[in-house]
Amino acid sequence: MKVIKSALILLMLSCLISCQRFDNSLLSRERPPSKVSTNNSTLAEVAVPQTIAQLETNLESYVPQVKIIAPRLGETFSQTNIGVELTVENLPVFRDEKLQLGNHLNLIVDNEPAKQIYNPKEPIILTNLTPGTHSVRVIAVRPWGESFKNEAAYAQTSFNILTETNDNRPDIDRPLLTYNSPTGVYGAEPILLDFYLTNAPLHAIAKNNPNLKDWRVRATVNGTGFILENWQPVYLTGLKPGENWVQLELIDETGNNIENAFNNTVRVFQYDPQQLDTLAKLVTDKIPTNEARAIVEPRIVASNFLAEDTEVIDDEVNSVPVVENEPSIETPEPTVSTASKEEPIVKQLNDTVQPTTRSETQKKNEQSNSETTATDRERVEVEQPKVETEQTIAILEPDSEEAVITIDLHSANSSEITEPEIEITTVPSKPDGSFEAIEPKETQPQWWKKFLVGLRRQIEALAQRLPDRV
Repeated sequence: MKVIKSALILLMLSCLISCQRFDNSLLSRERPPSKVSTNNSTLAEVAVPQTIAQLETNLESYVPQVKIIAPRLGETFSQTNIGVELTVENLPVFRDEKLQLGNHLNLIVDNEPAKQIYNPKEPIILTNLTPGTHSVRVIAVRPWGESFKNEAAYAQTSFNILTETNDNRPDIDRPLLTYNSPTGVYGAEPILLDFYLTNAPLHAIAKNNPNLKDWRVRATVNGTGFILENWQPVYLTGLKPGENWVQLELIDETGNNIENAFNNTVRVFQYDPQQLDTLAKLVTDKIPTNEARAIVEPRIVASNFLAEDTEVIDDEVNSVPVVENEPSIETPEPTVSTASKEEPIVKQLNDTVQPTTRSETQKKNEQSNSETTATDRERVEVEQPKVETEQTIAILEPDSEEAVITIDLHSANSSEITEPEIEITTVPSKPDGSFEAIEPKETQPQWWKKFLVGLRRQIEALAQRLPDRV
């Protein structure tokens, strides 16, 4: 029993350890080692440069979606120059102005070296195409040349110039190998070896399905060959300065070639240790990670919100705006009758009171206000006149101390006249100086003579005490 229990415990521990290793390899993006045979050669595979490994975390959330809008599949053109239209989603495609690197698209015409596209919205023109069938393949690529490996990161199409031929026509139903890197000139090691696979089954599925052929990639670098069983980038050292060459072949599990256009590609590239560009600094970890992040995400450039010649307007909270041609605030002056004391004031109550004539003082003040300069009008404060006390005027009955009418002056432009049988309320004047019509509540003609005579006397006395302008 003890032996059985010990065996079960060991089995469980081994399962836990293997599961933990599997999980860690997925979370940490660790790549299983490639079988690089370097007998009699200095060629060797090394780990991913540290700076690049740190920058990869900034791109984990992106799943590029690449599409070829034009040319359409099977389209035939009557000219040798055509335009290409691309779209890409879920990936910022740009080139950092300082470091001259950034996420981009690799556009491959037939099986020629890729053209880097940093702005898909700019016109892309293919010139001097030979008559026959041609293909365009597009891959979303990281700043250092590694291709994204999701399915939608790749797009392809075939078209014809003048007529259709059998050249450059990959079978879309068969596995296809697209060479990606190295190409061009490199200034430092390690150098990236990378490719893209289409319609290639997973190894686990191919092994359990006899109808599916498993795949391998046979790589040859300067005559040194090795087999790649995993779809992953490889960083190589031990290259010679000057011209180098790489051959990539898609083969099955028996070592035979998987036939399709472009499945056997050879590229020549240059290694110049004297060239110290951004990529050379990146693979040798000579660029700080904080600075290098500008090539995976666009820089946020702070713009000058205020130019040197921008006029700044100081808007004070408590300032009073200047209003040109603002109408002046006037109060009507009481009308003083010039008739003799014995002449009665004849005025029907239902007539409209005519506007009063402005005094000479008011005209002088208006002329002075119109001549005020703009500087003097920077702040305008309007002060309303204040009546310190309420005044009451009583009109007495002749030969009696009894008040016939009382006049209450509530403000400078309104008053209230009260009498036991008559009540009249005057309203403020209109802007043009006129008054609303005054309607009596009750009429008692027997009081009018007494009222008008007494009212005239009291208003004349009051007018003497009022200022010229309120």
